[in-house]
Amino acid sequence: MAWIPLYIGSEDLPLLNEILRSDNDLALLRHEQGDRWKAVLDYEVEADGHYSFWHKDGGPLLVPDKVRLSDIYEEIINPFEGWDQHRLNQFGQPFLNNLPSIIDLTVMVEPKNSEDSFGMSSFGWIGNYFSVLGKVAPDATKKRWTKLRREVSKIAPRVPRGWLTRDTKPEVFALPHAYKLFRTGARGAINPI
Repeated sequence: MAWIPLYIGSEDLPLLNEILRSDNDLALLRHEQGDRWKAVLDYEVEADGHYSFWHKDGGPLLVPDKVRLSDIYEEIINPFEGWDQHRLNQFGQPFLNNLPSIIDLTVMVEPKNSEDSFGMSSFGWIGNYFSVLGKVAPDATKKRWTKLRREVSKIAPRVPRGWLTRDTKPEVFALPHAYKLFRTGARGAINPI
């Protein structure tokens, strides 16, 4: 699974939204009410939580069959009009059984540990992990993931997990506000959970 770990300060959220909406191709899968979900292009990621984005250029939105727990999928004809989704994953998002056109985002600005200034956020994408089972990532989504990583790397230097003076390899991207906090001695969570 592909992963882009991030440190995000509260003032970085508008920039994060800019990155997400840059190509108008990542639709947030938003809970409406009850079992109803809808894909939307007009959204704001404003708080800690788990978000699922459908890369609309990566093919149709497919959801697992409502009755059988198998690899039989139903195509959502118009995700922007909404659909009923009965099965959710452990984060309360629609269960899409590792669909390769879905990019997940976990935002953790607020730390779980009182010693930390902020939590560790991340983008995740299943990519071609299940290609041997026929779940091949669409070329358009591969390109979008590469662009997402490139956009993050242009504005966010990598820092070691935890704090700047830690003697470990820099691996987590720190968005500008988070990086500014790091330079004043702030600590970030070492793990994303």
